[in-house]
Amino acid sequence: AEDTVADGLWSSLHDSWVEMWASTFHIYAGTLVVVGTGTVLGTSIEAGNLWPIAFAFGMSWATLHYAMGRDMNPSISFYRWFHRDISFMRMLWLWVGQFLGGILASALVWASLGTNALSLGSTALNANLKAGNGFLLEFMGTLFMLFVWHKVHQDHMTIYLMGVAMAAVNMMLLPFTGAGVNPARVFGPSMVQCMAGDCAVTDHWWIWWVGPFAASYLVLEFDRMNMSCEKEGGAAVNPSNHDEEEGSKA
Repeated sequence: AEDTVADGLWSSLHDSWVEMWASTFHIYAGTLVVVGTGTVLGTSIEAGNLWPIAFAFGMSWATLHYAMGRDMNPSISFYRWFHRDISFMRMLWLWVGQFLGGILASALVWASLGTNALSLGSTALNANLKAGNGFLLEFMGTLFMLFVWHKVHQDHMTIYLMGVAMAAVNMMLLPFTGAGVNPARVFGPSMVQCMAGDCAVTDHWWIWWVGPFAASYLVLEFDRMNMSCEKEGGAAVNPSNHDEEEGSKA
């Protein structure tokens, strides 16, 4: 029994460790391009800067997932728990790795660029929007992204479609909310900024957390409704089984 517990703990630690490094590489790649292009998120962004940022976030995620099989996003792990793909404890261990990866990635961006690191690519709400607008944007962006995630895994399609979806979401949301859709990617820059003495917590901090997690739950509910409708529709348009049963009784 002790060996089983030890093996389980080691497996969880290994999962969290690999998740941390995958998240680190992904968030480092994306935020480094944000800083490198001199972009301030949540403001009007030139089209020439949108493409490289979106590409860095989307393709780094898809490539790392293909190579390492990692989530790199707490909202994805949350969805997988709701879908019963993973246990609650495994989800928590994945979260530990993801949030630590976010902190490590932002610390590495700071170490790489020093005072030129601007705001470490942290998310921000556009000054022309209210918190409710930001919540809806983050919610819809994550919802779209997770719908693609679900279909990619359900129909065994290439994971790079998820990368394209993530890039599209980034292009849509970068000027408005900074395209969080990943609580670990939001958490990392904020924590490192606080450690550096620049800790500014806004009243709308919650939109980058509640939006993605609410979307994770709703995607599963939509999937259940869709499956139920498909079953009922199939029974309605294909009554052959019922006819066969009646014929056999006769």
